[in-house]
Amino acid sequence: METKDDRQGFKKVTVPTPANKFSEAQNVMVKTTQAVGFATMIISFATLLRNLFRKK
Repeated sequence: METKDDRQGFKKVTVPTPANKFSEAQNVMVKTTQAVGFATMIISFATLLRNLFRKK
């Protein structure tokens, strides 16, 4: 996951175009959505572990 994101970010940064600001905003949006997804994944995993330990 990280390598793909790095490649995309690198491509977006290296392209000097008037749409650079738009691409930067898009990059930020993608990163925030990925961060939210990662956080939800961690939370769900934590709740799963908690439930497993409660049953024992």
